[in-house]
Amino acid sequence: MSAVQHPGAPRFRLRFLLQEFALPLGDTFIGRSHECQITIFDPLVSRRHARIRVFGDRAVLEDLGSRNGCRINGTLIQGSHALSAGDRIRIGKHDLVFAEVSAVAPTPRERQTGSLVFCAGCDTVYSGEMGMCPSCGSRECLDDETRSGVFNEEGKQAWAVDLLLELVNKAMSSNRADEADRVMRQIMGSLETLLKSGSRIPADRLAPFASAAIRLAEAMKDAFWVHWASDFHVRAGAAVPAILAAATARWDGHPQSGERAS
Repeated sequence: MSAVQHPGAPRFRLRFLLQEFALPLGDTFIGRSHECQITIFDPLVSRRHARIRVFGDRAVLEDLGSRNGCRINGTLIQGSHALSAGDRIRIGKHDLVFAEVSAVAPTPRERQTGSLVFCAGCDTVYSGEMGMCPSCGSRECLDDETRSGVFNEEGKQAWAVDLLLELVNKAMSSNRADEADRVMRQIMGSLETLLKSGSRIPADRLAPFASAAIRLAEAMKDAFWVHWASDFHVRAGAAVPAILAAATARWDGHPQSGERAS
């Protein structure tokens, strides 16, 4: 998932995984097309799926005739719906949270909203914003700079993606495909953001994600992940690995589970 930077000091924003996006006055389009301000690469998302219109002190979500629709707090909407702080918007398989910036608080810049840390006690990876390890309860942690020695922003993001991949592999090894799918979608969002920013992603860095995508597709009996991984290699200018090409060929002609987007 990616977005373009908007000027000004917008009052509203959307939170998605480890990112948040400013919503300026006027229209913000959400969809699979790169022409949208917020792009979600997912076959369940229509090319122009929905629009959030901000005017005055209001923000309204409008479904643009998408095949799979939009849900707010679990309810399928028809037409337009006024948004309130904390509303959870579901588009495809993705949840976005609508938030309002306090009038007295400084307006935050568009940024990643979270960071991953290691527990100093048990080495579990968790979000630093939690304040304590969900596994052992320790409040002592090591951040990415301490553990990795990588200090530039691009390096930090790449390192965070590696940590997420570890979580995917652990979940797969424990037969928790749903959890692996959830974390893999965070990886997808981060990689799409890196690609959209113009960052070069070496082919050897993509190899572990190709393997994880194949395992996850087989576990979920859904072609989505091998198709996304193959497409991402092409868009990143990297050769599709033979193992991924073979997996994609096996799935060709097999319908993906769930509904299809328009």
